Amino acid sequence: MLIDKVLMHVGPAGRVLERAFGSLRPGGLVGMVEWLPVFALSLPNDMVGDYNALFQSMLYDWNVASHLKGHALRAGFQDVEVGSFLVTADSLNDNAFWRDFVPAQLSIAAHQGLLFEARSSQIAAAFQEAERSGAFFGAFLVRAGTARRPA
Repeated sequence: MLIDKVLMHVGPAGRVLERAFGSLRPGGLVGMVEWLPVFALSLPNDMVGDYNALFQSMLYDWNVASHLKGHALRAGFQDVEVGSFLVTADSLNDNAFWRDFVPAQLSIAAHQGLLFEARSSQIAAAFQEAERSGAFFGAFLVRAGTARRPA
């Protein structure tokens, strides 16, 4: 069973993992992937702060990636292994995530009233200027792991 970038949107995470535990046969394995939406960005600090704050407003549990191992252990899983992986980009065009997802969050936030339209436009322009000048950098953390239901 794979739980892929779900726990940050629904919850509580412990309850979701308890349900996963109950649906696996003894010895069954679950894979978990979550990302930590706290970005390092080559934008002015106040813009980085505003951008990162959006995820705290939009997600059920924006920090769940930090707690994967604890949630799995409390749900009854054994042999829990979780690792961390840094995702980086030196261009918005490095892949679709940076090109499409990252800027789209500004429009979503403005539409939902989480960020003023003018501020959203300022941050979007800063993304584009960093890209045009060749100075763009972005990074975030992904946590992934496995856990086994005892036999």
